[in-house]
Amino acid sequence: MNAPDKPMLIVQIITRAFVNLPHVVSLTDRMTQLIQHERTNEEPENLLVLGESGVGKSRVLQKFRSKYPPVVHPEYTEVPVLYVSVPANGNASALASAMLLALGSPFWDRGKIKDLTFQLHCLLKQCKVKVILLDEVNHLVDKGGIKTHHYTADWLKVFLDQAGIPIVMAGIPRAMRLLKANDQLRSRFREIIHIKPFSVANEVETHRFCEVLVTFTKMLAGVEVIKLTSGDLPKKMLFATNGYLRDLRRLLVRAVEIAFRDGSQKIRLSTLEEAFRQVIYADAPNDRNPFCANFTNTPLTKSDEPFAPREN
Repeated sequence: MNAPDKPMLIVQIITRAFVNLPHVVSLTDRMTQLIQHERTNEEPENLLVLGESGVGKSRVLQKFRSKYPPVVHPEYTEVPVLYVSVPANGNASALASAMLLALGSPFWDRGKIKDLTFQLHCLLKQCKVKVILLDEVNHLVDKGGIKTHHYTADWLKVFLDQAGIPIVMAGIPRAMRLLKANDQLRSRFREIIHIKPFSVANEVETHRFCEVLVTFTKMLAGVEVIKLTSGDLPKKMLFATNGYLRDLRRLLVRAVEIAFRDGSQKIRLSTLEEAFRQVIYADAPNDRNPFCANFTNTPLTKSDEPFAPREN
């Protein structure tokens, strides 16, 4: 392997790695139950997955979709799992169009909402869709007023009833506004799975986070790495990423790039300090950089800091 290829390979491994965390296993098992359950005329079960951006919701849904790829037949394409990321300008029409596009319709943007809905029901049956995964559903309430949100929730409730297909919706906690806009829709999503960031709040959570750090360390073959699970390093890593899997990947990827760029091929505390400033908190003062000696040991949740609370 050429020297320039080595860091690229490590970065790809970290970026693409799928970590089977407990919540990943339980969510995957639950979605498997939904797709394998043979329904007749009973009401389908639905599921809402909530978690802050960066905890890994989309990756789990996309991984599940990849286990059930489309099957091309002479006259149609079977789509066991329909995965759709709700458009940023989310409303009923935009969602219907996105679902049609994902099903391969050439007319995904033609007609009014009633035309799109009719076309969508036809294709769902023709493509033998067994489960629908709607990601980023908070986009349905991020824009527009209360009237628009109510209309979208009403449309989704009717669509859900007529389709008769289990739906898994995922989004940040703000997505609950969608269910609050329609009591009947809310009653169809009683089952809610919360995916939380990593924590070191207790021994069990700390052990789980350390297992993740060990898993990522094993991906850094050929790089000399400071022991991420020793002493107070797990706590430093948690402060630096707020327990978000996305930021943990981001931090380690940049640390690898720095280690190869400076020629040391070593990830030291100073490497993590620099990586943190580059990809997590630009121009962070030393007392707000977890890898500096004078860090204040408080979460980076002030209004101008990377993990300031989001509006829910």
